[in-house]
Amino acid sequence: MAETVWSQAGKVNRAGNRVSRIACTGGEIYNIGNWDWRQIMKRYGVKITMPEDDPLRAEHLLGSDWASTHWFKTPRERDEWIEGMQHEHPYSRRGDIPSQRYEKINRE
Repeated sequence: MAETVWSQAGKVNRAGNRVSRIACTGGEIYNIGNWDWRQIMKRYGVKITMPEDDPLRAEHLLGSDWASTHWFKTPRERDEWIEGMQHEHPYSRRGDIPSQRYEKINRE
């Protein structure tokens, strides 16, 4: 595994933005000054997809490869969120039931 090299030079990147810290690992450079650390620290996630026959997967709507991911600090937060999303919503038409699939995922 390559060693991580840190630089805090306060340089300006190509886009003209000041770079606070750079992590370089094996030739890949990351500007970690712009990372959202709150999202990185959340380890318990949900990957949301739709069934193959869902009308929203049409190319002119969301597309066949649409997916979304949400992250939470605790498994309990994640489970409560999933439970709330699987019910009929007040703004839905009467009888509509969400068809999204929820897959629990974790970061190491």
